[in-house]
Amino acid sequence: MIHFKEVHLYIVPKDKHIKTSKYLKIGWLDSQTGFVYYDDDENADKKGFIKVAHCFKQLENKPNQQTFSECPKCERTLRYYNLSDFKTKGNEPFFHIVKEQLRTQPETIHDPEKLKQFPNGGRKVLLFSDSRQRASVLAKDMTRAADDEASRQAVTLAVIKLQKWAKANRKTPAIQPYLYPAFLDVAYENNIQFFYGTDKDKFREHITKISKILERYKSRGGQPDYERLSREFNPQPGLYHEQLLKLICDQYRAQSDYGICWMEASDEADLRDILFDMEDNGIEISIEELAVLFSCWATAIAKDSFAVGHTISDSIRNGIIKREFERFGVKESDIFTKHIEKILKEKGYSDEQIKTMYLILKQSYLHKGEGTDRYYLNLEKVKLCYDNDHIWYRCRKCSGVYAYNLWGRCTFCGSEKIYEMTKDDLGRYAFWNKPIIESILSAEHGKNTIKTINTEEHTAQLSHKDQRNEMWSTTEKYEMLFQDIPIDNEMPVDILSCTTTMEVGIDIGSLTSIGLRNVPPMRENYQQRAGRAGRRGTSISTIVTYAQDGPHDNYYFNNPREMIAGKLRKPWIDVENEKLLKRHISMVAINSFMSSCGTSIDDFAIVDFYNDLYEKFKGYLDVWRLKEAEELLLLPRNKIYVANSFKKWLITELNRIENLVKERPELYITDNGEKKSVLDTLFEEGILPTYSFPKNVVGFYIEKDNGVIIEQKPERALDIAISEYAPGKVLVINKKTYKVGGIYSFNSKFKPGYYEKQAAPYFDDENYIKHLYECPDSSCGWFGTNYPNNGDCPFCQKEKVKSKVRMLKPWGFAPLNGESIKESEAESEHSFAEEPCYSTTPEQDDMKKTEYMNIRIAERSNETIIVLNKGPQDKAFKICKECGAVVSGDESLNAEKIGRPYKHPYVKTKCRHQSTEEVYLGHHFLTDMVVLEFSIDPNLIDIQSRLWLKRAAISLSEAFALAVSRVMDIEFNDIRSGYRIRYGANNVWVDIYLYDSLSSGAGYSSGVQKRLNDILSEISKLLEGCNCDEACRDCLKHYWNQRVEALLDRKAAVQLLLWGEKGELAPPLSIEYQWMIFHPLKKLLDLEGMAKSMVDKDYIVLQNGAKFKKVVVYPAMWNYEIIAHNRDIIILPDQLIHSALPRAYEELKKQW
Repeated sequence: MIHFKEVHLYIVPKDKHIKTSKYLKIGWLDSQTGFVYYDDDENADKKGFIKVAHCFKQLENKPNQQTFSECPKCERTLRYYNLSDFKTKGNEPFFHIVKEQLRTQPETIHDPEKLKQFPNGGRKVLLFSDSRQRASVLAKDMTRAADDEASRQAVTLAVIKLQKWAKANRKTPAIQPYLYPAFLDVAYENNIQFFYGTDKDKFREHITKISKILERYKSRGGQPDYERLSREFNPQPGLYHEQLLKLICDQYRAQSDYGICWMEASDEADLRDILFDMEDNGIEISIEELAVLFSCWATAIAKDSFAVGHTISDSIRNGIIKREFERFGVKESDIFTKHIEKILKEKGYSDEQIKTMYLILKQSYLHKGEGTDRYYLNLEKVKLCYDNDHIWYRCRKCSGVYAYNLWGRCTFCGSEKIYEMTKDDLGRYAFWNKPIIESILSAEHGKNTIKTINTEEHTAQLSHKDQRNEMWSTTEKYEMLFQDIPIDNEMPVDILSCTTTMEVGIDIGSLTSIGLRNVPPMRENYQQRAGRAGRRGTSISTIVTYAQDGPHDNYYFNNPREMIAGKLRKPWIDVENEKLLKRHISMVAINSFMSSCGTSIDDFAIVDFYNDLYEKFKGYLDVWRLKEAEELLLLPRNKIYVANSFKKWLITELNRIENLVKERPELYITDNGEKKSVLDTLFEEGILPTYSFPKNVVGFYIEKDNGVIIEQKPERALDIAISEYAPGKVLVINKKTYKVGGIYSFNSKFKPGYYEKQAAPYFDDENYIKHLYECPDSSCGWFGTNYPNNGDCPFCQKEKVKSKVRMLKPWGFAPLNGESIKESEAESEHSFAEEPCYSTTPEQDDMKKTEYMNIRIAERSNETIIVLNKGPQDKAFKICKECGAVVSGDESLNAEKIGRPYKHPYVKTKCRHQSTEEVYLGHHFLTDMVVLEFSIDPNLIDIQSRLWLKRAAISLSEAFALAVSRVMDIEFNDIRSGYRIRYGANNVWVDIYLYDSLSSGAGYSSGVQKRLNDILSEISKLLEGCNCDEACRDCLKHYWNQRVEALLDRKAAVQLLLWGEKGELAPPLSIEYQWMIFHPLKKLLDLEGMAKSMVDKDYIVLQNGAKFKKVVVYPAMWNYEIIAHNRDIIILPDQLIHSALPRAYEELKKQW
């Protein structure tokens, strides 16, 4: 197996000198071949060569990278930080846009008393995302960003209050324990709340408590005593500690980085004791120099290793910055940072004196952290300082900003290129420091200007409600708070982050601002979302669309008018689709029967239906007929026969469901413990009209009260869930973080005899566990659940299929250990479903000719599609067959760390996971599809190497999906595409298939055959209208095909399309184009001295002395045998040179 490493190269500026070493070398990067030539300046002036620095040293904490331990530009330490690109990331930029949307609105609440309850004055913004998880993460990130901004202001005001209190009372203004009560004081004065989750509740308790104490002080004309108050508020919220660490330790946005606050020793007496200790050791330093040295050192270790707060858990630090291989804090063996040590040496201190200075400071100011051998600054001996007149310094070399310089040197990089900053210089950081300065000025004038913004999630994830115990679901509660309807003294919701659920729904008449986190799928979505604002004639409304990186968003970003004011699509449905007609008639027949029995399908349980009414229904159906008026209303004239033919289909399906209900009755109990209705069951089974709603839906169960009650239950269609809820995935739900760690369903654990082993019945049920057969040839890719004739692979016919791993259909999902996790543990393991596989081969040839030479077409209904998730790196998943706990295949189900994925009120013992199995997660569903068969002539087209064929097939299938969605004007994800390659005795076929993404079908695919000409024309326009080399965001690449984008090639797709339409092979390549493609190989030949290459009339020629050979670069589509008839000619396919240059060079040498 090949292991790749990420390699970082630094492009050396012309005037920059890089000091080389054993591990750091200077080289010249050939921009065409990707080769780097070291210790050779002969390439210095050559075109296409770039001077680079490369560090070869393997860093212990970065095993998958070759990177720099220090920044080659400014020499800052990089061992804890990863290099980053300049791409806009995360949700914080979007927060700042939405914040301005909110704050530029006029207030709708003006009553001073009401403003205490609604501090943002009734201003609202409604946000839309096209993903539940994106909406959920957005709500959490928006809250964190709002807390970050408000905390910057509140902490600074708290520092100022603490300084005044300490001066008036002759106390030390240490961060711990005094800053937090001052922070509460500021929060109460400004009527703001912070944080989320349990920390939100804890903070609210503290605010309520301090409000009474502060009002008591005020009534007596006194000032708060922070020393006394510090004993009242413990423990402090973890998210407060997170904010504190950000403001002190952040690499780029600590308070010191924009000239606001800095750290000093809190007690001068401590410094004097240290001074005496140093004098006793023969070290001369003034008290002023010592204070500066401490401040510079404390700032350096805070930014370098988050070594602040020995009582703060490392899990909180991990919530800010994830470190995989290096821990936080200062090691026992550490001394001063490299640059401080160098500055001290230049000042004349010996190595022994420097070590002694460090040990004295360490003894006084560093404490060992809880549960670790690392050391952290003791915040009881450190203070944050603010002084509007303080002089700040900036380094021209590393751009660092700091409160003190160390004997004229930069603390961070040791440079002498530092200067005093003016007010104008500090103005360059106005984005960060201006709001803080304004809040300070406002506070001085008795005004409170700090505002925070509360964002909550409004998605189907939070729609679960126990009808017996809860008045509102979480979603309903947030809706009411968004409308400023008070509930239990909860904070109002200022911003609601939602999905398509809010395109229609509650009317917020005063709403004037909408934010879209991505460009919506269709114009109707945009207009519906934008239309939520300005409904009551407000003078102005704002709609902000934040485009993502993808072909859809890019297109409408450049062509916004088409999204904002384009024509609405014409919705359509295939009214002659027999499957849809049967469902509707079945609904009429079953409703008619239930009415005759004095009940209805939504009130009657499916279990009782089969026990009490099913036999009676069969007799009723025999004589039941649609009325003539109903036939004319429900059926097209040429489909009247369906009124009778549906009966056989309906009874067959009802018999199938009867077997399921009687074998596994526990599956037909709702989460509320009630029997599932006839309506719900027949809808889920596709007997009744689905109206485009998904069936085969499974939930992710979040429980409370020891597993007695479901707190939340987000649901997804199973084909999506096996990726989105795959074991190891991290989910955010209502601002809590969960890691998927179980296959589970709430009702399963209450089956008598199975409390401890809820998964066991499913491993005995062939509806949930099946043998999966695979072709051993990975390039073929066939898999299926039915053993093929003679065991031969139905596609390649070259291998015998094998069954190594069984396929498990999940019945639900649950969190690791049945509970939420800490932010520090929120590292997601990525696994995705394979491309959906269409493995069936029809028993008879149903293909019909088209007007195109090598294309045939067939419409097929009820075809089986298999969706499969093989786990990270195809290593499967390991599941406990008793409790359902699950991990990735190469992990261990360690019973000490991994328990049951659920709680049970009657079970106290641990599961030992003694019975496990490695499985793939998957399921199969029936849907309608259209198949286009491209007949391939193996005598003319390369089918052996698959260098061209696979790329062409996958690229054309992606083009079909894009073209169909545009021509038929349907949402891109409503119809999906795939490809397969089949081999016969003398022929090969590429099948491009398009199917309805909704299981049971929705009728979209049937429209493809009718509009085939338009679709092929749109594909040509899409592929030939782009200028990229292979594929880009403007033609084939998009969000949903990222995993295959390396294989996308629009030119190969065009070649396959032209072959299908006209039987045309790709034309020969011109000599000019061959020479251009060959150029990287020429460079390698020149480097190795194997042969000289040149163009001679119609050929590329290689020559070395008397040895002479011609080279032909040919289209990879061609069969090698077409031109492989002359041993004196070297032939190379163009795609091999494009995509695998080393392989192409090896092939060139072999033929030479």
